[in-house]
Amino acid sequence: MEHGVVPQSTKSVVSPHVFVTRGDLTHVACDAWMLPTDRTLSVRNYWTKNNPALFEAIRAFSDENFLDRKTHASAVKQWSDASPIPVFTAVPFFGFDDASEFVDIIDSFAEAAAHAIAESGRGESRLFPLLAIPVIGSGGGGEDVLGDLIRVVLKAAEQAAVRHLVDIVIVVRSAAQMGLAQRIRRESSDAQWNELSVELKQAASELATDCAAGNVVPFLGAGISISAGAPSWPALVSQLTIEVADQLTDAEMASLAAKGPSTKRKS
Repeated sequence: MEHGVVPQSTKSVVSPHVFVTRGDLTHVACDAWMLPTDRTLSVRNYWTKNNPALFEAIRAFSDENFLDRKTHASAVKQWSDASPIPVFTAVPFFGFDDASEFVDIIDSFAEAAAHAIAESGRGESRLFPLLAIPVIGSGGGGEDVLGDLIRVVLKAAEQAAVRHLVDIVIVVRSAAQMGLAQRIRRESSDAQWNELSVELKQAASELATDCAAGNVVPFLGAGISISAGAPSWPALVSQLTIEVADQLTDAEMASLAAKGPSTKRKS
């Protein structure tokens, strides 16, 4: 699906969404992600660790619009790596003076990311491409400041998602950040999931209550693992047998590979 081309029948019932999860942003299975930096392209070692392709992208970077402060964000051009596209984004590392600056920053990031995804042909497996961002500006400050910051980032992400027809996942680093984000979202729950009917919202609320009480047992099909970033069965077998390949016969290797989900059974 070409970026921005969503069937009217689908658009009327489904809208882009902003998710919040706790984890490592560099491990999110998304289409593009925000790489926090400054105008001199100073990138913290945390983001570039064990990523030679990103090192090369930094070395070759030459977007004058970004360097001259004409835009907040610039996606890596012709990113050939199979991993999500990095989008250099100039952000304040510690705190902020005016909440409005986050609206412009996140909007610029979403625009650059959506354009890069469309050019690369990615994002076709989802209705809307998925972008991942950290809680920018959270390098310091107490809970009150952090709460205001998360509230601003959530609002800015929601506006950017609708404007550029993308889904955005905000990846927080700690239980404290996750707890704050959940509380803030509950406070504004009436504004969430507007495309759902009252009955569906009630059913979702009841299901959430059961989940919190430990009364729900999830049953997941085999296909969910790959979309979550796990390897396919043949790839997993290949990875697991690398160190013991010399101890397995060709027949044993073939037998392991044949037990994957692609095996066809006769009725």
